[in-house]
Amino acid sequence: MAADETPGSVESLLETPDLAHALASESFKQFLDQLPIATAVSKLGAFEKVVYANHEFERLVGQGHAEIVGATWSRLPGESADAATARALSESIYDEGDYLGTFVIPRDGAEISVDAWSSVIEDDDATPVFRLVALVEVAP
Repeated sequence: MAADETPGSVESLLETPDLAHALASESFKQFLDQLPIATAVSKLGAFEKVVYANHEFERLVGQGHAEIVGATWSRLPGESADAATARALSESIYDEGDYLGTFVIPRDGAEISVDAWSSVIEDDDATPVFRLVALVEVAP
């Protein structure tokens, strides 16, 4: 995937019709497993917990499936790449708007930069059901 195709790909994923229904299906999760875009999903409720993370998400954040799934977003590493905003990725996920910005994540004794998106997915009745988070590694 070319670097200039990534933002459009993430936006297309977030605008998929019936995404709330699809996120609940096992076949759609298998589809997300194959994406080169790091994707994780939480179920909204009193205690929002991650219910799905694909392999690329695990790789980018440097955490395994058992560390991510069942945990809250607060477990995610990463700080804003913009020193003026100085905000953790885990806090920014709750912000309004899809594109969150660029974040630096410590991994394997080094740091990587990722662009991050977060979107609340509603069901047919406009009830918020899931939060989808997507990360794409960017060149330093």
